[in-house]
Amino acid sequence: MDETTYDAWADILIEHALDIETGDLVAISYQEQSKDLALAAYEKVLDKGAYPIADRTDPAFKRSFYEEASEAVLDEIPDHELEKQRTLDARISIKTPTGAYEDVEPERMAERNKARRALRDERKDTYEWTLTQAPTEYSAEQADMSYEEFESFVIDACVKDWEQEAQAYEELKDVVDAGEEVRILGEKTDLRFEIGEQDGINRIGVLSDGTNNVPGGEVFTAPIKETVNGTVYFDIPAVINDQAVEGVSVTFEDGEVTEYSAETGEAYLEQLLEADEHAGYLGEFGIGTNFDIQEPTRNILFDEKIGGTIHLAFGNAYEDCFQREVGTEWLDHHGLDEDAYQTVIDQTQDHLRAKTFDSFIETLDEQQKAVARDYKEAWDELDETVQEQKNVSTTHQDLIKDLRDEGSLLIDGDLIMHEGTFIGFDQL
Repeated sequence: MDETTYDAWADILIEHALDIETGDLVAISYQEQSKDLALAAYEKVLDKGAYPIADRTDPAFKRSFYEEASEAVLDEIPDHELEKQRTLDARISIKTPTGAYEDVEPERMAERNKARRALRDERKDTYEWTLTQAPTEYSAEQADMSYEEFESFVIDACVKDWEQEAQAYEELKDVVDAGEEVRILGEKTDLRFEIGEQDGINRIGVLSDGTNNVPGGEVFTAPIKETVNGTVYFDIPAVINDQAVEGVSVTFEDGEVTEYSAETGEAYLEQLLEADEHAGYLGEFGIGTNFDIQEPTRNILFDEKIGGTIHLAFGNAYEDCFQREVGTEWLDHHGLDEDAYQTVIDQTQDHLRAKTFDSFIETLDEQQKAVARDYKEAWDELDETVQEQKNVSTTHQDLIKDLRDEGSLLIDGDLIMHEGTFIGFDQL
């Protein structure tokens, strides 16, 4: 991979995925094999007048932690690590699979994953983030490719015009936004669930547009968890925390998993589904739209984006999937004309979603502040309903169903995809 490619890839991470400003503190997590990409990103952060932190990790130390840490240490995130998270403005994570954890006990990895929920919550609430994956010999071997083939595959999947790419997904997002019932048919599969409005909260489609994930390439939303019924067979194999999981079959009744099996990795699957009381419920339904990814690689970051597939995630649901419809007709304009009033409403909603309301309101005059506070009060009332509906879990684990040889996706009875081909979507 030449310097030009690293530069273009880093440009996507810095210029497209994140909004880095002068003075920001930006952590870059990497391993030795991904040093060249990390260095390209590091230099671009410096060009922004921001402060990069080179956060190099070593799988040997992490493996040692899994094997040697006491139960108390395994279950605890120390305060200094949480405080470190709170100081960041952005983080770039460059995943670098090495296979170092293949024979680590699944129970200990699952236990640590529970503890790290606190760090994930800090990330969600305090700073921007993006992740990508550098090619490694291990990943190439898992994908049954030579290193050179896998490197070329990764570049084609990641380094592209993501703004243009995302435009092709908009029409599919509109269908998901308006949809109420999903049905998935395929090999050993007949699954139904709802994705529409419930108690004033609508599930909406979210575009994976090369921001949080590079590569992007999906439209996803959150199922109404208690409406999931039927059976799904996940036929694309996965490697999760270096554990192989293949041939997974799961049966649901009113959202709960009643039966499950795996041809490979059933013990690890059990740890995932039973990590907590909500781990076995679905938190995400996604549709793969990246047609530069064609062959499964046993790597979920890539495989969940394969054009012509769907994926379902067990565990935690994403906040962005829940649209609050705040009625504003009753709100006091506090002396603002209609245009100025609507501008404050729109900006307030954006900052509430971004969790930057407190800093935003300080920029307003007294009339604008009054409107913003009224809107926030209505938003907070609906937010309580969102939290009741949202599946909350320490885990979020995707598994992938291939519909390209045998299978169909229907939304509200309309055929959306058949044998891997989108029906009626010009750009897909």
